[in-house]
Amino acid sequence: MLEKLRGIWKHYQKQNRQEKLLILLTASVFFPFPITLVTLAVVCADALIHRPQRQELSHIPGVKWLWLSIIWALIVAVTRANWLGAAVCPVVFMIGVAMVYARRYMTRPLFYTLVDLSCLLSFPCFLIAAIQRWTTPVVNELIDRPSATFLNANYYGCVAEMLILICIARLSDGVRQRRQILYYLTIAVNAMGLFFCNSFSAWFGIFAGCITLLVLHKRYYACFGVLFGFCAACALAFTLPFIFPRLNSLPQIFQTRTGIWNTALHGIYRHPLFGQGFLTFVSLSSGSGGIVQPHAHNFLLDMLLNFGFVGTPVILAYFIQMFSTLRRRYLVTRRRGVYHIILALTVGWTVHGMTDVTLLWLQTGLLAMIFLGGYGAEEKRSLFLYR
Repeated sequence: MLEKLRGIWKHYQKQNRQEKLLILLTASVFFPFPITLVTLAVVCADALIHRPQRQELSHIPGVKWLWLSIIWALIVAVTRANWLGAAVCPVVFMIGVAMVYARRYMTRPLFYTLVDLSCLLSFPCFLIAAIQRWTTPVVNELIDRPSATFLNANYYGCVAEMLILICIARLSDGVRQRRQILYYLTIAVNAMGLFFCNSFSAWFGIFAGCITLLVLHKRYYACFGVLFGFCAACALAFTLPFIFPRLNSLPQIFQTRTGIWNTALHGIYRHPLFGQGFLTFVSLSSGSGGIVQPHAHNFLLDMLLNFGFVGTPVILAYFIQMFSTLRRRYLVTRRRGVYHIILALTVGWTVHGMTDVTLLWLQTGLLAMIFLGGYGAEEKRSLFLYR
């Protein structure tokens, strides 16, 4: 591990300013969120102060849709007097800048350096989570869960899910033995971290991402093996509930989720076209007299609640265009390692997003956007980007 860290440090010293900032930005995700926010502000300042960089970022395909979506979200929040949602928009803007910044200056070696760095930094996060688990008396399995350096356990579970999927994708594409050791250790450590934080939804995201990778590699028999293993693991968990104590809370979790979803549906019914802006569910849940929730615990419901049936396509337009071009590039290229990571992560996020919206946070959302920016490493090899 120390040798890997020294290699990353030597690689860091050789990079240009933009690549150094992306390395620092990725590392900041694994520290408490104020450090992440300050580092993100520095990267955004670097991106916007220099005129040549602004011009380069303006040539990213679909970037105008991204800026339009943020302006749209701000207008909707202000017109609905959703001041909390309006306050979130500058942070969303900075994350958007970081995403296109990563897409513009990403290279394949840098992308894999960021992957390895994230894997290495997950080890101290796991140690912190283990200390939290062993030193904090568990009174309520729904609340007393370790979160490492993240705001809550679900965000830590989301990051662990990402790293497990990335490592599986790297191993399935074939890497040298030294890196295999790192990736196997990362999978083991983050799987234990998921066990500590008891994030059920993350396991389903990992399962969906694994199936996606096996289908992309045309390993259909292995798909059935993974499906059988996952079903067997679920059966074992219910047979031996002491392994996963939080299983006893499933009825309560399900009841809470259905209540949240019903509240979100009522909110969508009241403002079906344009929604009410980011974090609308905060005001809905605070008005109902229950526990204040930051989101609707379902990605689709939360998007429709925040931006309505008209605004949601506007918010997602940048990503729709990006994945459309990614699909075309995937079909004509042979080196698909970066694509496999992005596609596996996207499927994992989508499945996880059916019961939680863990990307709606600074650290998790920023790390996701950095990994999506890895598409730029392959994009610059094509002819359609910078003409």
